[in-house]
Amino acid sequence: ARHAGRGGWSIQIGAYEDESEAKLRLSAAQSKAAGLPSKADPYTERTVKGEKTFYRARFAGFDRDSAHAICKQLKRNDIVCMALRN
Repeated sequence: ARHAGRGGWSIQIGAYEDESEAKLRLSAAQSKAAGLPSKADPYTERTVKGEKTFYRARFAGFDRDSAHAICKQLKRNDIVCMALRN
């Protein structure tokens, strides 16, 4: 499911071979990052690289500035992330 309509930017915190792992990481990031707004929409996105399937763990619902600011805060909490334009 695409979440592009919820702000033009998303934050990705990882890509995992197991969808339940991706969902677990989203939940952990939500509890660690106090600045993650309640409107942030956690989701997983399936992608295939070669013969492997990965599930990207992402939050949707940001504009450019808030995506970059929240990603900085996540990094301070030892959560790897990147801000992406949808």
